[in-house]
Amino acid sequence: MVLLMQYGLDTSEFTYNPSESHRFQQDKCVQEAETNNEDLLEKCAQITAALKQCMDAHSDYYEPILRAEKLAEEQAIIKLEKEKQDSLPNEPQPQPSSSQDQK
Repeated sequence: MVLLMQYGLDTSEFTYNPSESHRFQQDKCVQEAETNNEDLLEKCAQITAALKQCMDAHSDYYEPILRAEKLAEEQAIIKLEKEKQDSLPNEPQPQPSSSQDQK
């Protein structure tokens, strides 16, 4: 829901949740991973995949969330590409030759 609010989407309309049990399991998994200092991605990969699959199957309901996720992913890719470009060494630019060099 934080992602929804970050992009200014109204969360009050989400009363029935077709993937509620998956979401509950994912929240529980994340809490356990944080409490036990475990790798969140490794521990919760299967339940997160199941939740995503459920959300995709009910894309009519989850369209605002899926749209926000896609936007966040696109922005992350742009940021990573910019950081990658910024970290590359600058290539020396060719210097214009003066008229004396041509003689």
